[in-house]
Order: sequence, then C-alpha cells, then structure tokens
Amino acid sequence: MSITVPADAFLFASAGIVSFVLLASAISKFLAPARARHAIENFGFQPALARAGQYGLPIAELLLAVSLTFTVGLIRAIAATVSVGMFLTFALLIWREVRRGRSFDCGCFGAFSKSPIDGFTVLRNVAFAALSATTLFNPLDSSTLAAALVGSNSAPTWGCISFVVGVFAIAGLIVNQRRHVRTLRVMLNAREGSQYLSDLAAQENDSIPGVEIVSRDGLVWNLKDFASNRAVLVFFIKSGCGGCAFVAERWADWKNQLGRSVTLVAVTSSRASDVQQLYPDLHEDSYYGALAARRALGIHIVPSAVLLGQNGLVATKVAEGKQQIAALVAGTADAVAAANSTPDR
Repeated sequence: MSITVPADAFLFASAGIVSFVLLASAISKFLAPARARHAIENFGFQPALARAGQYGLPIAELLLAVSLTFTVGLIRAIAATVSVGMFLTFALLIWREVRRGRSFDCGCFGAFSKSPIDGFTVLRNVAFAALSATTLFNPLDSSTLAAALVGSNSAPTWGCISFVVGVFAIAGLIVNQRRHVRTLRVMLNAREGSQYLSDLAAQENDSIPGVEIVSRDGLVWNLKDFASNRAVLVFFIKSGCGGCAFVAERWADWKNQLGRSVTLVAVTSSRASDVQQLYPDLHEDSYYGALAARRALGIHIVPSAVLLGQNGLVATKVAEGKQQIAALVAGTADAVAAANSTPDR
C-alpha cells in the first residue's frame, strides 16, 4: 500500500509517532530499571508491584509498539485501544499527584527524562492517547505501518517523516543511555565510594539554596544554616517508600560511621506521625515541608540524598535510590576517614 491520501498519511503518521514513543519509553526503562521502579513507587504503588512493573511495563510498551507497526486488523485495533487506556491512566495518575502538590520525575523515559511532573506531563499523555485513538480509524484490513512506509512511492509523507525522526530520536536516546549506564556502574558499587564521591563533585560551585524546612518541634530552619558548622548529608524520604525503609534500617549505623564530622538529616513531606510509626530511627532527625527543598536541589525521586558542604556549597550531585545512596555514604565515610588520618600541619 502507498500512502497517497492525506488522511492515510495522518493516520499512519499517528501510528508511527505512538510506536516510536512506546519503543523509546520501553528501551529507556530497560536500560534504567531501578529508576522505573522508584517512579512506580512514587505513585503510591507497593514495592512488590513496583518490582514487577519495572520490567512488566516496558515489555507491554514494546509489545504495543510492535503490534502498531507490524500488524493489521483486530490485533492492531486491540493494541491501539490498550495504548489509549494506558496513556489515559498515566495522565490520571500524574494529574492526581500534581493536584496533591507533589513533584518528582515520572520515569516516563527512564533516565532520559528528569523533569518533574506538571500539567504539561498530563497534557503530553492525553495527546499520545488521542494519537493512539486515531489509529482505530484505519481500516481493519489496511496495510501495516511498516509495509506502508516501505511501499510508499509518492512524495515524502508524514508517515515517512515520523519514521526518520523516530530513528534519530531513538539513536540519540541509546547513545545518552549508554553514557548514563557507564556512570551508574561506578555509582552502584558502594565499595568504590571514594571514587563515586569524587565523580559527584562536579556541582561543588552550586550554592546551598536558601529554602526553609520545619523541625518536628515546629521551628523553621533555613537549609543554609544546617551546614554552618559541619557538613550535612540530607536524605529525602516519604512514608511507605520501600527504598526509604532501607535508609531507615541503616540510619543508626550510618550516624555511627560518620561520627561528629557529618550531620544526617531526613527531609520529608509526609506526616510526622507516619514517619514516627514507620521509621522510628529517623524521627528525631526528621524535618518537614520538603517540596521547596526538593525543587531547589533537583530532587525527582525518593529516596535521594545530597551532601551539603560546610563552605556553603552543594558538595555532590543528587544520589537517587538505595544503591547510589549507599555509595554516597561510603564515599563520605572514606573522605572523613582520610581527613581524620591526615596530621595537622
């Protein structure tokens, strides 16, 4: 089949765009499964479901992309219908969190997308749902998208253009992700903590943002004040977060390991009663009203951690997830030990 009618070009272009979006989303999640899992947890799903979703969701997206590209008839109609439902579900989940005033990375495209959710994220998913719906208007016995693109002998159509643009977009995504994965190989190895801390020092010239957080006693503190006497390791958590339980379980050990050289604080937007019940070891070191601090420091997922230097500067990039946080703590401990072992001159 050749794409010669403008209506056909639009319909096949819609299918092409949705296919490439699904394929790019699937690839990015396969390359960064931990980020996908944390994103699912941020939407309030249980850790067990998030672990299943970190691979189940990209597999489903890949199957939908293949079905929209290489099938016709009822199978393509079902794939289009499922795609509509999936994008609308994403839009509703994101809209719910935006209404609650929460801000985090949706993990839609793995590590490739780090912008916090907002109204645009909702509209983007609604637009993808609308494009998926247009695929249903293709005749059930029409050609597959792949055959239409290959067999088109007319002037370049939107379908061909979307194909070419999609190829370059996915190529760029793969290149970016390969670089990101190489970085993660260092980050995820807690035994290489010192090297990790050195790598993270790229943002050492960023000033600590002057945002306010509230202690459990109701006192208002400026984030800059925390690092006035010593370095501070700030952890961002929330109640019901699987990775946050990991942080809470190791909190006492980390405090003993870092000693008096580094202060540990936990910042959250959850209720104090929930923190006290779920993470009793964190309660005394917890502060509240985390949203402004998260935005100022670029925190997109929880748990996350960042080191604030005594010189008033942000000492590291943000460590996201259990493995990166463990590496950050190990690197900080190594730096503290090295400093303590250096004789005064």
